[in-house]
Amino acid sequence: MRRALVFCACVAGIMEGFTSVHAQGTSNFFTDKTIRVIVSYPPGGGYDLLARNLARSMPKHIPGQPTMVVQNMPGAGSRLAAGYVYNVAPQDGTVMATVSQYLPLAQLMDNETNFDSGKFQWIGNLGQGGNNVMAAWHETGVKTIDDVKWRELLVGSTGPQTNTEYYPAVLNNLFETKFRLIRGYSGFPQTLLAIERGELEGSSSADWPGWKAIRPYWLQERKVNIILQIGSTREKELPDVPLLNDLARNDEERQILDLITSGVDIGRPFMAGPKVPQDRIRLLRDAFDKLIIDEDFLTTIKKQNLEISPMSGIELQKLVERTTNAPKSIVDKTRAALTITTATKK
Repeated sequence: MRRALVFCACVAGIMEGFTSVHAQGTSNFFTDKTIRVIVSYPPGGGYDLLARNLARSMPKHIPGQPTMVVQNMPGAGSRLAAGYVYNVAPQDGTVMATVSQYLPLAQLMDNETNFDSGKFQWIGNLGQGGNNVMAAWHETGVKTIDDVKWRELLVGSTGPQTNTEYYPAVLNNLFETKFRLIRGYSGFPQTLLAIERGELEGSSSADWPGWKAIRPYWLQERKVNIILQIGSTREKELPDVPLLNDLARNDEERQILDLITSGVDIGRPFMAGPKVPQDRIRLLRDAFDKLIIDEDFLTTIKKQNLEISPMSGIELQKLVERTTNAPKSIVDKTRAALTITTATKK
C-alpha cells in the first residue's frame, strides 16, 4: 500500500510539473513574436481602420506582449485572404485576419472556395454596430428603392460573392429593380472616389457608421440619398428608410432575405487558421475580450468617429456555424436569387 501511495504521489508530481511547464510554454509563446493581422481590404476603409486600432492596443493583453502589424491583402471579396490563412499561413497563432462579414454566405453560394468558414477559429467581432446601406447620388433623382424600378442606377462592386453584389442582385431578381453593377473596385473608399468622378451613381453597400466616419459632409450636405438598409432593425437615424427584409411578400422571400442579412450580425470579424493550437486561440480570445473593455482603446475608437458592438469569439463561432449550416433548400433558393445578370466589367 505504501509503495502504491508513493507511486501515485510521484505520478501526480510529474503531471503537475508537466502541466506547469506546458502552461508556462503557452504563455511565453508570443514573447518576441510578431503577429500579422491580414486585412482583406485596401487601406482606408472600416475593416482597415478597426484592424489598425486592434493591432495597436491588443498586444498588451497577450502574454509576452508581441508586436502586431497590419498587412493588407485585398482581392476576390476576401477569399484571397481567407484562402491564405486557411491553406498557406503558419498555423501557430502568428497570423490573424479580418474578412468580409459575408464570407460564410459566400462559401454557401460558391462551391469552389478553398476554405471552410466553419473551421476557422474565430477570435472575436468588433462589429461597427450598424446596418449596411444602399445610397444614390443626389443628382440622379433617386430617393427611394422604388425609384430604381423605373430608372437604371450604376453602382460599384468589389467582386463576385460580396455584399456589394448580393444586394443589387436579389433586388433585381425578386423585385425588378434596375441596378447595374460595375465591377473592378477594391473597396468602399475607391467606390466613393468613382462617385465623385461621375463613374458611378451610387453605392450598393457600405455600413452606416462607415458613411458617418468617412464621408460625414456628404450626409450633412445631402449629397446622397439612403434608399435601403440591411439589418435586423432600422437605424435610429434612418427611421423612414426600409429594411431589405421589409420588402418580403411571402415566407419564402423572408427566409431568403434573412440569410442574405445574416452577415450584418457577423460584423467586423477576426479569425485564425483552423489548425492553430487551442491554448493559443484561448490566449487570443482572452486578449480580445480584454481589448473591448480597454478604456484607451475605446477612447481612440470614439475619437475616430467609429462605432463598435463587440462579440466574443465563442459567440461568433456559433453564429458563423449557424450560417454555414443553413438548410439546403433555403441555400438553393438564395443562390438562385443572387444570380448576377447585369454585371459589367470595367
